[in-house]
Amino acid sequence: SYYVGDSDDLRNKVISNSIGLCVAAFLLILMGFAIYVSFFDSFIYRRFDMALALSVIASSSVLRTLFFAILVGQNRLRAHAFFGVVDALLPVAITIVLYISSSLNVDNLIWTQMSSGLVVALGMAILVCRNMKFRLSHSFFRISLSYGLKSWLNNVFNQLIYKVDLYIIGYLLTTTDVGVYSISVLVVEKAWYFSSSICNSLFPIVKKLDVKEGAAFVLKVVRYNLVFVTLACVGLALLAKPLIVFLFSAEYLPSVGPLLLLIPGIIALSTPKILVSHLAAQNKLEYAAISSGSALMLNIGLNFGLIPRFGINGAAIASSISYVFYWLLYAKFYRKLTGINTLKVFS
Repeated sequence: SYYVGDSDDLRNKVISNSIGLCVAAFLLILMGFAIYVSFFDSFIYRRFDMALALSVIASSSVLRTLFFAILVGQNRLRAHAFFGVVDALLPVAITIVLYISSSLNVDNLIWTQMSSGLVVALGMAILVCRNMKFRLSHSFFRISLSYGLKSWLNNVFNQLIYKVDLYIIGYLLTTTDVGVYSISVLVVEKAWYFSSSICNSLFPIVKKLDVKEGAAFVLKVVRYNLVFVTLACVGLALLAKPLIVFLFSAEYLPSVGPLLLLIPGIIALSTPKILVSHLAAQNKLEYAAISSGSALMLNIGLNFGLIPRFGINGAAIASSISYVFYWLLYAKFYRKLTGINTLKVFS
């Protein structure tokens, strides 16, 4: 979907195949719920309406992801930003209205998530699917499946590498430790906002360039990104204590230690967050998946080795080491692809 650009034919194939997959996924999810409730009595009291709502939430989430990717591929970043804001704020606004009207409950929250997701998906569909012709393509499906699996694996590994330390803390330590450490992660990851914004806008630029030109441009972006992320991390380090007290109270001051220990990893991982756009543009996401998967395995091993001895500080050390390892693997693969050494970004 990132490759759609201005090609109507490619857009028709991508959206048609994706909608077909969403319909199939919706039916499979409904079947899964039906099978589940036939064996277990506890699932939302066998309520089909809730099963339907959850199925719609899952399917509309896939469609929104598709439309967001197409907007990036078409370089329509203002529309991407607008719908991103609406997607984030609409359910919050509805929840506030429900709270004020004393109608806040689990059922209404589920319906809120469903309705807000559908509204955003419909708005994006009107924009993206204008003058579209529905056209399924089996050959294109095979190509997109091959690309999508690599992207999916990389996304799964990335999500796990960001969260696995919390899971292991919950397994080895206490819920209090989980809460304290989650505050550290929540605050320090804000330094990645700049990197994430660049990543979204970089793809439509580098996909139009050849490998060498794209690498030269990406290297400049990596340089500026490192400066901004480093400055943000220095600011967080200097203001960590008063910031934690102001936002969460003095009770969470123990989160300052892990926050500081996570900073080297946060700075290191900001570079792969930029390079992944170029790897995606060159259809080399297997490099990204290998890097993230290897770093995840290292992260898990280090967490189990360090948490029993150092507590939540051990988890932060484990994550920082695995993030640096992630960066080194990315740099190796990127140099193999482009000939450019991103470890010497300022040389």
